[in-house]
Amino acid sequence: MPSYTDRRNNRLKHEFERIQSVRRPNSLIKVYCADLSADEVSMYLGRATTRQEFNQIINDGLRGFLTPEQFVIKFPNQPPEKYLLVFNCVGLRQDATGNIVETTNHAMEVIFNVDYPVKPPRFVWLTPIWHPNIHAPFICNADLAFPISATLDQIAVMTARMVQYRHYNMDDPLAMTHNVVAWLKAQPESRFPVDSRDVLTGELPRTPLVMRRVGGFVEWVDGVPTESAAVMGDLIELIDNE
Repeated sequence: MPSYTDRRNNRLKHEFERIQSVRRPNSLIKVYCADLSADEVSMYLGRATTRQEFNQIINDGLRGFLTPEQFVIKFPNQPPEKYLLVFNCVGLRQDATGNIVETTNHAMEVIFNVDYPVKPPRFVWLTPIWHPNIHAPFICNADLAFPISATLDQIAVMTARMVQYRHYNMDDPLAMTHNVVAWLKAQPESRFPVDSRDVLTGELPRTPLVMRRVGGFVEWVDGVPTESAAVMGDLIELIDNE
């Protein structure tokens, strides 16, 4: 029977293989990877840290990220344990004067700690954003942000579409911690999504997007199926089955 370490490494290798699918010439998602430091392992295992210590450990770790090609050269027999996902799509943030403005600067760290796959990866949002389901450093409901069976490529696509306001959930408990929901309800429907491009191809939709609403969950769907929509369909099926 494979050891825990072997099973963990096999899962990490699988995630590394899966994330390659989002790395395309016109993709709106950029991928960087790294290994975990001892301080990061300790922090994500639950060591008590102040917000200042947390920020310092995260900032120190950001200097170690490499492109996947660079990582393979430096660590030829080791899969990455953390990823930096950079989303080059339009989202929103609140500026210093309180106005809501567009921005294309978005980044999230995904950490596969030593307790993975017993526990899901951790997600740390790194950049300013105005969104009901993202409030740095949190995304959705902490470690329950995504289905436990979701793979890294599915998580990357789902998060990029969240940034674009292609889908959002106004009933998320995180949304109650800031004023985004009230702002959203006051906006005209025509304002969304703020970016309608396909996150994998960068292409604009061939037909107008259609809004679907179920309770507080709002989603803008393509009239003609796209590659990223297919990925989202697989993820939704996972959610339904859990």
